[in-house]
Amino acid sequence: VGYTNTVKVYTIGALESAEGLELTANIGKDFYLTFGQNYNRTTAAQIGSDVVLQLKIVNPGNNAASVQLAFKNNTSVNQTVNVAANSLSTVTLTTAQKTAVYNVNTGVTNMSMRITSNNYIIVYAISAVSASTDATDVLPVRVLGTDYYQIGYSTTTNTYSGVELDGYMVVATEDATHVYLNSLAGTLQATLNTGQVYRYKTAAISDNITGRHIVTDKPVAFFSTTQIGSIPQPDGDHFFEQMFPVADWGMNFIAPQTVQGKVRIRVVASQNGTNITGSGFTLVTSGVVGGYTSLTGLNAGQFVELDCANAAGCYIAANHPVGVCSYLVGSGYHGKGVAIGGPSIAWLPPIEQTVQSSTLSRFAPGSPSQLATHYALLVTATSNKAATTVSVNNGTPALISGVTWYDNAASGLSFGSYTLPNDNVYRFANTSGMVVGGYGVGSTESYYYMASARARNLVATLNVNSIPYDEMQGRIYYRYNGVDPLVTFRCDYNVAPSAISWTLDNVAQPAQNNQSLWQAACAPGDHKVTMTVTIGTESFTQSAWFKIRDFVP
Repeated sequence: VGYTNTVKVYTIGALESAEGLELTANIGKDFYLTFGQNYNRTTAAQIGSDVVLQLKIVNPGNNAASVQLAFKNNTSVNQTVNVAANSLSTVTLTTAQKTAVYNVNTGVTNMSMRITSNNYIIVYAISAVSASTDATDVLPVRVLGTDYYQIGYSTTTNTYSGVELDGYMVVATEDATHVYLNSLAGTLQATLNTGQVYRYKTAAISDNITGRHIVTDKPVAFFSTTQIGSIPQPDGDHFFEQMFPVADWGMNFIAPQTVQGKVRIRVVASQNGTNITGSGFTLVTSGVVGGYTSLTGLNAGQFVELDCANAAGCYIAANHPVGVCSYLVGSGYHGKGVAIGGPSIAWLPPIEQTVQSSTLSRFAPGSPSQLATHYALLVTATSNKAATTVSVNNGTPALISGVTWYDNAASGLSFGSYTLPNDNVYRFANTSGMVVGGYGVGSTESYYYMASARARNLVATLNVNSIPYDEMQGRIYYRYNGVDPLVTFRCDYNVAPSAISWTLDNVAQPAQNNQSLWQAACAPGDHKVTMTVTIGTESFTQSAWFKIRDFVP
């Protein structure tokens, strides 16, 4: 089924309850980051003067964070950054730091940095040169995986002097990490130690590697990086985005519009026999390097490119898990002028990967960047969009204003862009769940990234009373009139399991083995349910805890 033979254990809950933070995909204490070549900047002089590499480190908690930046290739430029509670720090890398993390060469390098913190933080990164910029969310080690597909961009015309080259970077988080093509029995690409990078890029601009399958035997960080991607010719820009592992892929997506009013979308299949349906888009059948020309019958690694000019965005559904990226486009396509930006790439999380809140800030890297306007892209339930709140610099949450909402009827979701006028910390929230992106535009350049979503394992997901396990932790239910309430336990999956086993309060429940839905009457007290699912050669263990209390009028 395309999954590797690792064992993934998910016991989320204590982290959330202990520190009062929602454990979104991007919050953590340990991160690995590397940067790919931006446009044609390759020499030390060009990197020093023309390239801006910048971090946004957000501390969403109530305690100060001491953040360590450790450079694999040059420990003499290591740095400590202190971030006050409920605030952010902007770190612009020095020339020496930039040359320690900026990958020009292919193969195995030491060009990476490790970011560690004593408290939970969120990290975003941007790479900028004049008219060539992109940003990414940086994912913590706890959500990384071993099974990835490349989603980038290849073009057909040599507009930018031979630098329209697609590529990816794999960063090891453990020693003796092996990088393979297609499976653990596939072709060995590299053997890495902790912090080492394997960088691959195409030899020619017309070489397509979207859909290339990368499998490792230990968790890695996987970054897609295109030196210059053009959508359409001759509008080009840098692409830079960290990808999610296949276990987090889903089957239902909304692709929102930005202020550009048009997007391109790539959908990559993880299983043979994948069919794509939905609304609001058209299939692009010409001018796409390596693209599949039908919405049905995709095999693993094949992709389709979709064009969306619909004001309400588009809805995408698949019968098997797919990976989706959304692309901002050049002024030659969106038609609103060069000030509304150029191409960029963002990971598009499935609808199931919603969060209750999201914390982010804008990017304003300064010269030579020409970025001018910055936005948070908010997606939430249409029925509750008016309840979306924003808090600035840990202030009192207020109902959001200044957002024009667009309703996507097929998905039941709405989206809108919220202007970020300054470098404050913005925290958005909606009890119905939301997905948040960040983007900015300027004269012929832009950035676009997934800012907040879950990294919920969608291969098999534990739900308690229809609430996913990682949103359940510590919820309280009540017993009325001495009658113990029935609690419903459900396993949702996108590949049929070969086995399911359950424990409740550390007691095995053999009568429920291989049942995807069951109930139990739970007495007052604290309870823990654990589900173990086997799919192919991989096992997933997830736990949730909840409370039952007597109702007192």
